[in-house]
Amino acid sequence: MIPDNPQYYLDVESVGLISSIGLNDVPILQDRAGSRLRSVRPVNQWIRPGDNTLHVFGSWPKGVEFKPGKALLSASVFIARPDGEGIPEPLITLAKLAWPLEPAPEVYPMRLSIPFKVQLAPPLKLWTEAQKVESIEKSDHSTMVRIASELAAAIAGSRADAAFDLVKYRYDEEDRAYGKPQDHYRKTVVDQYDWIASHPNLKVQPLTTDGSTVRLFGQGTIALLERDPSAEAVILTSDATRFRIGCYFSKIAGAWKIVR
Repeated sequence: MIPDNPQYYLDVESVGLISSIGLNDVPILQDRAGSRLRSVRPVNQWIRPGDNTLHVFGSWPKGVEFKPGKALLSASVFIARPDGEGIPEPLITLAKLAWPLEPAPEVYPMRLSIPFKVQLAPPLKLWTEAQKVESIEKSDHSTMVRIASELAAAIAGSRADAAFDLVKYRYDEEDRAYGKPQDHYRKTVVDQYDWIASHPNLKVQPLTTDGSTVRLFGQGTIALLERDPSAEAVILTSDATRFRIGCYFSKIAGAWKIVR
């Protein structure tokens, strides 16, 4: 039986592959190095009502000798047991993919996907508010770079409340996704930004349109801004630590906003 407030998780293991795992055409977890990725990630904010799709992509790392049977990639989406403690455990598995597909030959690059249905989706607004975009114009790209740069500068400049205002839509959605009261995550995020700003010699890694890429996903409703080659849009560095923040954008009421 599905709980009244189901908690959805994406369970991923990737070994020896450059991989990307996501939902509904949007990449959520990526191993850009091709080493090992292991994660159990809450994904309520990515779940749509009704039809959903789990998808995986894998390619063999350049410069590494190909050896069949040395790589693996598995992913599943599940509803967690409501009475569980510690690492979430599946109550209901909604979708599952595994690679290699024995006895089929192990050929790269590879893509797999599987549809699944959700009966009780979180009450998110993005799926109805996000405008569909056919292509990304230079002005769109410039706007996203400006917003991401403002976010980085606000964090580095100890202006945590101003930084939170730039990601408020994202965390309003997380409030809705996980059944929390409005602004539930605000203090946690502001405190986290203050903690980042406290690191000595904190510097913002500049982001430019020439040095970044925007990719459209979710049938043109979600845009992922990444600095080349395939790194998070916001990067701050201190003497011993590097902080990374990914930026997914949507056009809401005619304006680009960080939504995830």
